[in-house]
Amino acid sequence: MLFDLLGALLALYLAYALAPGEVVARSGPGARRYVRAESPRGYWGVIAIYAALAVALVTVF
Repeated sequence: MLFDLLGALLALYLAYALAPGEVVARSGPGARRYVRAESPRGYWGVIAIYAALAVALVTVF
């Protein structure tokens, strides 16, 4: 139940990040902002990882 909620919230964040083309990825103690126009490979990489995590949270756990 809790992991379903976390997966759904992560999916909502993905939808929110796709609209403006900007996503924040956490790495260690800091975070990095990826903008689709400036770093498309990094942006889509983070989107793909977050999407896989959202699916795993809902289906596996």
